[in-house]
Amino acid sequence: MYMYAFQGGVYVFQLVDWYLGAVACYVIAVLECVAVGWCYGAERFSADVQMMIGKRLPVIYKVVCFIIVPALLTIALVLTLASYKPPRYGEYDYPTSAIVFGWFIALVSVVPVPVYMVIQILKMEGSLAQRIKASVMPAHEWLRSRRQHGLADKQESISAKDNFLFMIGR
Repeated sequence: MYMYAFQGGVYVFQLVDWYLGAVACYVIAVLECVAVGWCYGAERFSADVQMMIGKRLPVIYKVVCFIIVPALLTIALVLTLASYKPPRYGEYDYPTSAIVFGWFIALVSVVPVPVYMVIQILKMEGSLAQRIKASVMPAHEWLRSRRQHGLADKQESISAKDNFLFMIGR
């Protein structure tokens, strides 16, 4: 915070905004939508919301949050990266070291997500397919809480086809 208040603060702010806002935010938002809508499952998520607030998610919410938003954000990220130009502030061109630092800023908030995912999958027992399948299942504590609220959950994962059909209200 204090680094923005000094003489070069506007340059640091420009660098952070250029890389964090243009790369990391898109990637994290897409990962969240995909993790909740496609890995955890829109049906489970909708049932969880119903358990918490008493209403299921409307179909439009599921379609927008789990299909349209990730697609649009992915397109925006690809277009942003395709039209990438090194940052400038007025007439000042940032040096290569600042550009490398900018990419570091962008990646430092994104890389921990897949790294943590891989670590958790490696810690589990079973074949790779079993570990991946188990990693997208709700925790046992959450399943217990769901049962207490009258929500049964299938132990097997929901297929992508069934998940998509649920999202569009079929």
